Amino acid sequence: AHGARIPGPTVFLGGLSRDTMASTLRKILDDAGAIVVEAWVPKLARGSKCDGRVELADEASARLCIATLSGLELDGSIIEATPFQRERRRSPSGRKLGRHTQLEPLLQPSRLQV
Repeated sequence: AHGARIPGPTVFLGGLSRDTMASTLRKILDDAGAIVVEAWVPKLARGSKCDGRVELADEASARLCIATLSGLELDGSIIEATPFQRERRRSPSGRKLGRHTQLEPLLQPSRLQV
């Protein structure tokens, strides 16, 4: 018997143009060598920008996706790509935090520690 498929690492894409299509993102990532499982770009009526997600086959592809898409200008918008968290976390005060986090140290140059 087959169990439910476990989703691969997912990257959250912010600041997408409403004109950007999932197939365009998939082609860019395929050309860069990332193994894409699925790409979503919901067309919600929230102004001129929308968000999307890309599920990848493995962590190496997720890092490549972030490196390839972060700061990329596509369809007149600059893409922000960050790791996507499926579970909502809570801050120490109990407030719910967002579904995505800032880039992990592995994915960008480390910042100075205070």
